[in-house]
Amino acid sequence: MNSTVEWHGLSGLNMNKNLEHQPACQYCDKFLRPGTELNRAKWDVPVLETDHFVVVPTVGMLVPGWLLIISKKHHANLASLSKVEVQDFLHARDITKDLLQRTFGMPLFFEHGPCLKQQNAGSCIDHAHYHAVPWPKDLMPLVSRDFKWNLVGNFNAVQKSYTAEGAYLLYENHDGEMFCSHPKKVPSQYFRQVIAREIGRPNDWDWAVFPEYETIEITQSKFLAAGKRFCPAK
Repeated sequence: MNSTVEWHGLSGLNMNKNLEHQPACQYCDKFLRPGTELNRAKWDVPVLETDHFVVVPTVGMLVPGWLLIISKKHHANLASLSKVEVQDFLHARDITKDLLQRTFGMPLFFEHGPCLKQQNAGSCIDHAHYHAVPWPKDLMPLVSRDFKWNLVGNFNAVQKSYTAEGAYLLYENHDGEMFCSHPKKVPSQYFRQVIAREIGRPNDWDWAVFPEYETIEITQSKFLAAGKRFCPAK
């Protein structure tokens, strides 16, 4: 059964269900800790939420419309989700895909999935989050130059792959095909580096150095304009 969906359009936030934050985590501190909605930066205001996830614009978006699907409960990665959370995650992904397709174009998805501190899979924050990026071309021809990828049938296969192999990279193309890789070492914010090179800004991949506030404002304006015209996928 699909979860409840609340469309915020950057105008408000409820998030009164399934919150479980960890004080040492940046995402928990920013989005999930009680009271954060009172002091949250405007670019951290969620676009929509489901029972177990919140969808927000991301600081450092290299292209307009870049969103993060973030778990309301602290997990190191998406492969650690429970069965109920997996179903809600897939629902949140479908809603996000619908939203972006209507406003910015068909998105690609990816995750840097760390599992242990000594296993670097490219993530800068160890809290389960899925990048949704409006992007016209398949990135697989580019990322396959760096790592070996396996096509996985569904998200359950990703979880099995994680259990067997540990830290991973996950990539989902426009057709919904998921690919998993288990490299020994990955550059920080790997997919961001790939996209930065593709837009001709190879040195601007680090969100902490290049927050891209103007691009965030463009994104927010478009979501605000969408307003109630957006009807989440059922």
